[in-house]
Amino acid sequence: MLRHISIFTLKDKKEIGNLIELLNDVGSNCNLILNSQVGTNITKVELDGNGPDFGDVIQIIDFKNHDDLNAYPTSKEHLNLFENGPEMIKVTAIDYEFMDD
Repeated sequence: MLRHISIFTLKDKKEIGNLIELLNDVGSNCNLILNSQVGTNITKVELDGNGPDFGDVIQIIDFKNHDDLNAYPTSKEHLNLFENGPEMIKVTAIDYEFMDD
């Protein structure tokens, strides 16, 4: 199986609820996705540049195979994020393979 993790840093923190709603819709409605988890950052410590950059929202998505992972960016559900989602400062992502227990 394959896992896709995205960490979103929003320009306007008041838009976090909107992004969470959109990400939950993607996870529920995209037939390419096996499992989706969405969460918000709970760390409120301001770092002085000597630590990690904490994002605002994370989405973890599981896919059955490479074909589904590769088809996801052009899916109507994913494209909806760009059309209706809030403005981002930064999006960091990683894809990796894992064994399903």
